[in-house]
Amino acid sequence: MKKVLYVGLFLSLFVMEVSPCFATKKYRYIKREHGVRFTGNILMDKYRLDFNDFSMDKLKAEFQGVYTYNFEGRFEFGPYFDLSLPGQIVDWKIGFLGEYNFIKNRGKRKWIPSLGIILGIEELGAFQGAVGLQASLKAFVAKRTAFITTFNFDVILPFQNSPFFTDIHLRQNIKMGFAYYFDFY
Repeated sequence: MKKVLYVGLFLSLFVMEVSPCFATKKYRYIKREHGVRFTGNILMDKYRLDFNDFSMDKLKAEFQGVYTYNFEGRFEFGPYFDLSLPGQIVDWKIGFLGEYNFIKNRGKRKWIPSLGIILGIEELGAFQGAVGLQASLKAFVAKRTAFITTFNFDVILPFQNSPFFTDIHLRQNIKMGFAYYFDFY
C-alpha cells in the first residue's frame, strides 16, 4: 500500500513540476517610453537645376535628430535639432516637437499615424521663428525600430525688420528616417 502512495505522490509532484514549462508563453508588454529619431532629406534646387552646369551647391541636405518621451502611447514630445547643409552655408534649427498618435504606440502595433506641431528657432542667415504642422507615419520594421515618413508644413516668422510679421514664408518638405524606442528597466 505504501508503494502505491509513494508512486502517486511522485507522479503528482512530477506533473505539478512539468506543467508550467508546457504552458503557453504569455505576451510580454513592450514598452516604448523613450525614443530617438534620425531623419533627413536631400533636395535639389529645382529653379536653378541645369544638368549641363551641375554643381554641389545646388543640393541641399537636411538632417534632424529628435528625442521623444512617449506618454501613455498617445503623446510624444521632446526637443529636436535640425541641421541643413546647402553648399557652403550651414543652417541650424532647434525647438520642441509634440505629436499625437492616432493608434497607441505600444506592443505589436506595426503602423502608427500621427499628427504634430513644431515650435522652434532657426538661423538661416538671421534668426527666425518656425511654427509648423507635421503628419507622420511610423512603420515598425522590428519590435522597437520604426521607419518614419514625415510631411512638414512650416510657417517661418522673421524676427528682424518685421515687427508685425509681414514677411512670412511658407515651407514644406518630406523627411524619412528611423526611430528607436527603448525603456529603462
